[in-house]
Amino acid sequence: IKGCGLERRKMGDEDIVLQDLRGFLQRDGGPSSLFDKTVMATPVAAIKALLGVVQRSTATTMMGLQDELKQARDIMIEDFKTRYPSNSRGGSLIALSSGCDLFLKYVTRSFLELPDFEACRQEVLERGERFAGISVAARDRIAQVAADFIQEGMTVLTHGWSRTVASVLLEAAKVKHFDIIVLEGRPDATGAKVAQAYASHESKIPTKVVL
Repeated sequence: IKGCGLERRKMGDEDIVLQDLRGFLQRDGGPSSLFDKTVMATPVAAIKALLGVVQRSTATTMMGLQDELKQARDIMIEDFKTRYPSNSRGGSLIALSSGCDLFLKYVTRSFLELPDFEACRQEVLERGERFAGISVAARDRIAQVAADFIQEGMTVLTHGWSRTVASVLLEAAKVKHFDIIVLEGRPDATGAKVAQAYASHESKIPTKVVL
């Protein structure tokens, strides 16, 4: 009976972790999502999902908390592999894994600085939230700085689906006229989807797709 209860609890935790991750990523596949500033980068979404694990954790030791975080990491990575074919995952799986590993290393370092478990747990939550907030704001900051590198009449070559790149181009398009050339990006035609997104956006940046 105890084993069944533990299994049900694990399944419940698994559902919550994946629900959190998918909610943060908001992968709807629509062209408008390329310009949605509320959508988090994959590593930040992974860290936010792991912060939820820390908040819900009933562990009383750092080893127990680390085990829960590692299980959550494995759950997210396996789900990602299942939901997205190997030929369309690209760097997103690497980004997901990197975000998880970065957070786990940070938790370990925090415990070395604060041996008291509860104090360490609170510090991890506070710093983790600040880190996530800074990361989300960084996209706008990058757009403001990088937009200066795009000159009037320039042709910009882009590749892949990147909200950061989109933010840069839209920021530059406020005061400059330029063209975009997008590589098609086989096998999933990501570039074609990006071109469709730019074509439907109010900025109306002239865009061409190169096969």
